[in-house]
Amino acid sequence: LYRQGRRVLLVDWDLEAPGLESFFAHDPAELEAIRGTSGLVDLVETYHQLWDDLSPLEGKTAGNERTVESVTERIGPINHLFWPLAGTPKEAISKRDPGIWLFHAGCRTGASETFYRRSVNALDWGSFYDQSGGFYFVEWFRRELEKDVDFVLVDSRTGLTEMGGVCT
Repeated sequence: LYRQGRRVLLVDWDLEAPGLESFFAHDPAELEAIRGTSGLVDLVETYHQLWDDLSPLEGKTAGNERTVESVTERIGPINHLFWPLAGTPKEAISKRDPGIWLFHAGCRTGASETFYRRSVNALDWGSFYDQSGGFYFVEWFRRELEKDVDFVLVDSRTGLTEMGGVCT
């Protein structure tokens, strides 16, 4: 797809066994740089924190799409979290040039490794959907991706899993 002039994003949603970046970056310094930036888990945690900070007076209900829009507006665009691969220039995302990017699982270097593991282990997708507007978050996430890329390829956990269902 990339070689055909398309804009392609790879999303590492295999949160328990992340590492999609290892297939593209072979230099230890580059791997460390990628893993040292925010990714999917950080985005979900940011959303969750903003959701928790809402007061009940702001209409905080999981079924209130406007509330979720308010939270996600505070997050803003996410394309700065996309890591360019295969020689794609960093500015290609903003210029809408063809390219291939990675949205990796999350920051997991140094002290962030502990935060990452704790966040993944504590994430309850059922509760996220039922109590924190998870459906609307995923829809917002999908719309954000559509703004910048033509194709999204998702690496998720294999088998019949809760996370696999969320990815689907």
